[in-house]
Amino acid sequence: RPEQGFHVVRPAWSPQPLWIPYRSIRAWRFFSPHRIPLTLLPIADYEERPALGGYWGPGMDRNLAGGPLAVGDRLFGWGLSLTAPARIAFPLPPSAVAFQSWFGLDRLAGDGGSARAGVAQVGVAQVTVSQGGISQVGAAQAGISQAGASQAGISQRLLLRSDLLIGSRTPEATGRVELAAEPDSRLVLFTEDAEQERPPAADVWNVRDCVDWGEPLLLLDPAWIRQELRQRWTSAIAAWSGWQVAGDRENPNWTLEAYADLEGSRDSRDPRFGWVTVLSDQPDQPLILSRRLTVPADAAELQVRALAVPPSPPVQIRLQADGDLLRAAQLPGRGRRESLEPITAAITSLRGRTVDLRIEVAAAAPGARVEWYAISVTGEKDDAAGGEATDRR
Repeated sequence: RPEQGFHVVRPAWSPQPLWIPYRSIRAWRFFSPHRIPLTLLPIADYEERPALGGYWGPGMDRNLAGGPLAVGDRLFGWGLSLTAPARIAFPLPPSAVAFQSWFGLDRLAGDGGSARAGVAQVGVAQVTVSQGGISQVGAAQAGISQAGASQAGISQRLLLRSDLLIGSRTPEATGRVELAAEPDSRLVLFTEDAEQERPPAADVWNVRDCVDWGEPLLLLDPAWIRQELRQRWTSAIAAWSGWQVAGDRENPNWTLEAYADLEGSRDSRDPRFGWVTVLSDQPDQPLILSRRLTVPADAAELQVRALAVPPSPPVQIRLQADGDLLRAAQLPGRGRRESLEPITAAITSLRGRTVDLRIEVAAAAPGARVEWYAISVTGEKDDAAGGEATDRR
């Protein structure tokens, strides 16, 4: 029954899942990692100079009156609204390759209002730019005069300048606007009033000049996203803290997968979420963890708590110290977390020594998936007390 249902979602930033009643949800929006809603970025600069004075400020995810963003009969889920003339700048990450959006006069304008909209890219590397007036046409619409830009050595590119917008009609599309690969640059959206070219029936000055940018997206380089994610994979496994993962960080011989266990949890209202490593099916390409450690004087065992996730093929694990094999075993299959038994290796003979520890995990068949819980060094007191293993680093 919908009134009793919940949508369960766990964002990457949340340690716990969020339970959202279905009845409170109006829409779902999903974005690929390389498609970023522009309004999620911080505003680097904003300026407006309306002819009638006053200050509107940018409308973020709403129009200038605080209502929904709409051009003609089309509603937009996110975006921004500007009076005219105005400009707003957003910092561009190095991976940005393009921009796209809808635009037009907001529904508030009705048949009135007349303005232009535009897009520019301005380089600001090592330059402090004072707020200048909004010029007539061209790249200066980004808020920097041609002369001032030339003297300061600032690069600027006019990417789009629309035809005259009159009344709130069908929204127009920018299409894919390509961005230059320039460090420390800004994306500038600007509006111009049409006082000098307005049609006879249009409003004077900036009356009803409210330009909406509907569902603007900043597009990033997908290859850059994949590379950055791979370099951060190791940070997702808490058990690996303090350990180094061997191999090429940009092209590892293992991958990372997220999972949601809705059936294996003791409480169906609290499903388990986590990460598993998917191993290479080549036995000569194991996943290798290593670290240099001074073994405590009371150390008893090196313990690894990890499970093969069904329907994973058998997974072998080898524990080594200074190249000597301490233990070889097969990882157990995943059951309940409370029944997890560690793979252990005695290290009493290594007490007081600084050694290179190495953990190798490999499978001879494709589809091997491993969930990691903890890697720790336990002392004799921990074993005698029968308590939780302590990670002694």
